[in-house]
Amino acid sequence: MAACKEWAGIDVGKGFHHAYAVDETGTVVFPRKVVNGQAAIEQLIARTIAETARMRGDLTPITSPD
Repeated sequence: MAACKEWAGIDVGKGFHHAYAVDETGTVVFPRKVVNGQAAIEQLIARTIAETARMRGDLTPITSPD
């Protein structure tokens, strides 16, 4: 199986966040609204890592400059 590339990002807000992952074609493959809380964010990270391993792909986190 060839490795695929996806990029993930989180739009951070006060009450909740929006998490997305897009593939090489720019198609959104993972849209998710996440409440602003440590447990929810940790769950999101764990799921993202597990899904990346399942696909045998690469995940590139996207961060905005400070």
